[in-house]
Amino acid sequence: YLTVSKDDILILTPEEGIFIAMNSMLEKGDHVITTFPGYQSLYEVAYSLGCEISKWTPKADNNQIFDIEDLRNLVRRDTKLIVINFPHNPTGATITESDLKQIIDLAKENNCILFSDEMYRMLEYNTVDRLPSASDLYENAVSLFGMSKSFALAGLRIGWLVTKNKELFKKFIEYKDYT
Repeated sequence: YLTVSKDDILILTPEEGIFIAMNSMLEKGDHVITTFPGYQSLYEVAYSLGCEISKWTPKADNNQIFDIEDLRNLVRRDTKLIVINFPHNPTGATITESDLKQIIDLAKENNCILFSDEMYRMLEYNTVDRLPSASDLYENAVSLFGMSKSFALAGLRIGWLVTKNKELFKKFIEYKDYT
């Protein structure tokens, strides 16, 4: 369930969505925090642009849990982007809705964009663990979703970026002309 309008959705291939978003939002020297380990493009595209990457890693001794305080400790004054992926690939870890709201509050407090890779959305073991889409909760969030994982339709190569931020959306549309 999304509260965004059709005008907030850009149809593309999922990999293209990561490439377009990162190239539209980031510049050399920007600081990016990302869940790690993870889908390589979620940090390598930013790294290839000359960004400094900090990795938010799960606590292996605590059932692969991502600790919000660990994330808070990674945020700096120059952090531009926080990248999350829940349900997490490859660990399967999830966070609570309260955790998601704390991440959004952290992004707001530090004027960060939040990029939420939601490719594994709807594959939670328990549906009560399903999070709202980040783009529903925060204007400066960008959500990525697609058909490949949750619907087992990888051959379609269909996905979408969603954001309520009109300035970012315009940049995505303009960059898509080149892909």
